[in-house]
Amino acid sequence: MMYRNSYVPDKMKMGVIVTLYKGGGKRKDDPKSYRAITLSSCLLKLYERCLLESLQNKLHDYIHPLQGGFRKHMGCNMTSFLLRECIAHCNEKGSVLYACFLDAKQAFDRVWHDGLFYKLLQLGVPLSLLSNVIAMHNSMSSCVLYKGFYSDWFAVLQGTRQGLYGPHSYISAL
Repeated sequence: MMYRNSYVPDKMKMGVIVTLYKGGGKRKDDPKSYRAITLSSCLLKLYERCLLESLQNKLHDYIHPLQGGFRKHMGCNMTSFLLRECIAHCNEKGSVLYACFLDAKQAFDRVWHDGLFYKLLQLGVPLSLLSNVIAMHNSMSSCVLYKGFYSDWFAVLQGTRQGLYGPHSYISAL
C-alpha cells in the first residue's frame, strides 16, 4: 500500500542520530573523532530494501562498471585489485595510465534533495518509483542521542542518512 500510494508515514522517517568513536588513537574530546550514524525504523529499512532492488534494476546501466562503490561484489579489495591490474597492464604495454581519485568531504551530508530527484527523473526512473523516493525524503526528521539524552527533533532538509546502504546512499552516488 505504501508503494502504490507513494506514502511513507512521518513516524517511519524519524531517525535517531548516535555517534561512534572512530578509534585509532584519535582524541576523544574532538567531535571530528566521531562518526554520526542514523538509526531508523526497521519497517523503513525493509521498505528501503524493496526500493533499492527496484532502483538497482533500473539504474545499473548508469553506474560505470569500474566504479567500486554501491555495487554488489565491488568493495575496496576488488577496486584495489582492478587498479593494480590496470597499472601492471600499462607497465607491460609501455603506456601511460592516468588516474583520478575523488574523495568529496562530507558528500552525503550535503546532498541536495531536489537535485537528486531531478537527476533520477533525467535518468528515466519510472514516476511511480521516483514518487516513492521523494516520499521517503519529505518530512524526514532526526534527533541526537548523547549520553542518554535526546535533543529536540529537527527537519532533515538535505543530505542522506548515513549508516544505511539503501536508496539514500545508492542514488546519491549517481
